[in-house]
Amino acid sequence: MRPIIAITLLASATATLLAADRYVNAESYPRLRVKSVTVPQARSQPLQIAFEIASVGKTPVAISQKQFSVWVFAAEQPVLSVLFVGLPVFPANSPQVFRISPDKPMPLTVTVSTNSLPVADHPDRPSHWGDLPAGSYTLRVYVNSDKVREFDYQWLGQTYSDDYKLVIK
Repeated sequence: MRPIIAITLLASATATLLAADRYVNAESYPRLRVKSVTVPQARSQPLQIAFEIASVGKTPVAISQKQFSVWVFAAEQPVLSVLFVGLPVFPANSPQVFRISPDKPMPLTVTVSTNSLPVADHPDRPSHWGDLPAGSYTLRVYVNSDKVREFDYQWLGQTYSDDYKLVIK
């Protein structure tokens, strides 16, 4: 039984490595910059985030929609106090994979509403962005890492945008 398990694991690992080698590596990295955040008066509506992504280097960078997330932190201690992590919703006509050419930044706009962090054991974490109390927060757009390359020039690291001061009234 053990040899069968070992052979199965080895075959799976080999297939994963071979699949990863068939795609072109990104020799550049993404840079994100938040341009604006629209806070709707009706807190039941989603936040709208406009940001720009650029490829820094000589090759394109490709990122899938599922690699993005939007984080909101308490303004005083952004590293220690994650209050909200939302999965952005892209316009219906957006591609599943964005390929950004060097020196040609790409503007993107997304919306976000629901917190994907567990909130049951953390009363300070709202389930919806609109449940955040009035105040100043730090917002970042993240590109999260995938474990295996699934397409050419895919960025497999993690990075985030500049800090954006989000004011909720």
